[in-house]
Amino acid sequence: MTTVGTEKTSDHRSAAAPLGDRPALILAGGGMKVAFQAGVLQVWLDEAEIPFMLADGTSGGTFNLAMYCQGMTGRQIADNWRGFRPRTGISLNWRTLPRGPFASSIFTFDRYRRRVFPSWGLDWSRIGNRQGGLLQRLRLHRE
Repeated sequence: MTTVGTEKTSDHRSAAAPLGDRPALILAGGGMKVAFQAGVLQVWLDEAEIPFMLADGTSGGTFNLAMYCQGMTGRQIADNWRGFRPRTGISLNWRTLPRGPFASSIFTFDRYRRRVFPSWGLDWSRIGNRQGGLLQRLRLHRE
C-alpha cells in the first residue's frame, strides 16, 4: 500500500499521478451517457476505492450523484442503470403540449419521482446530512 495525502491507495494507483488531498467527483449530464458514467463509478468506487472528498453534478449526472450520496456502491448504481427502461420515466407535460414548439417543456419528471427513483431505492432523507449520507462520509474521510 502507498499513502497519498492521508488516504491509502493500492499499488496499481500509486504509479499514476497522485490524487492529492481532496479528489473531486464531478458528474456531467448528457442523456443516456449517465448510464456509462455509472459503469465508471463502479470501477472508481468499488475496485479503485477512490475516496472522493468533494462531489457535484449536473443534469442526468445528479441521478448518479444522488445514489452515491445515499451511500450506494458503484455496483448498485450501475445495476440500477442496467435494469432501467427509459420509457419508465417519460411523462408528457399535457398542460404545455398544445403550445407545440413554443411550450416551455414537453416533459415532466413526475414519473421519475413516482416510478424510477423508488425502484432505484433512493431515500431522500439519507442523501442529505444524515447518517450514511455523503456529508457524513466526507467528514469521516477528513478525520
